[in-house]
Amino acid sequence: MRSALGLVVVLVVCAAAAAAPQKSGTLIVGTRVFDGERMLTANAVLVAGRKVVAVGSRASLAGRAKKVIAFRNATVLPGFIDLHVHDETRTALGSGVTTVRNVGEPLDHLPRDRDRPGWQRIRSAGPIVSVPGGYPSTVFGPTIQLSVIAPRARQRR
Repeated sequence: MRSALGLVVVLVVCAAAAAAPQKSGTLIVGTRVFDGERMLTANAVLVAGRKVVAVGSRASLAGRAKKVIAFRNATVLPGFIDLHVHDETRTALGSGVTTVRNVGEPLDHLPRDRDRPGWQRIRSAGPIVSVPGGYPSTVFGPTIQLSVIAPRARQRR
């Protein structure tokens, strides 16, 4: 009987430990949270690793975070995206630009590790396709483009 009671106690303790939320990540608290479409009355964002895990009130999320960063009279925003850059601009990261779309860069300059911690996420279109000697090589040099020669049209007889 004692061993059965001991087993029940162990199972209850294990179940309670499994049900308790694990503390992970950072809770970012502001007065407001903008989700990209609307202003939310929820004022906290839980981030674990590089992902937003939850958005809610500070009271509902505080028990799930290892660390809390609180801002007074602030709005928590998603990272901004710059959709027209021609190079990596780490300085823009300090202004909240977390993702860039690079619209023209030589193949040998394309980043091998596009998602380096501490940098923006980079989505690149690669070199610009153009005719030999055309734009953008006249401005940025020949390595920024892939030159394409159009096939000659067949003449009708």
